[in-house]
Amino acid sequence: MHPETGTAEAIDITRRAGHKLVIAGIVQDQAYLECAVAPHLDGDQVCYIGAVGPDKRSDVLGGAGALLQLYCR
Repeated sequence: MHPETGTAEAIDITRRAGHKLVIAGIVQDQAYLECAVAPHLDGDQVCYIGAVGPDKRSDVLGGAGALLQLYCR
């Protein structure tokens, strides 16, 4: 997670749409997490579950209504 992944924007869109957002991934910019993401984590509508390894990946992705995966070059 870092500014280029658009996590803060995804949170904003999710809140406006009234959907739940589960964020998974590795934190690459701790300051971004603390300033732009963490204040919006409520454990209900917006959750961060950390990095998801192969053992949990199928469950997390399989239960998703949609998947957003960004590639930064």
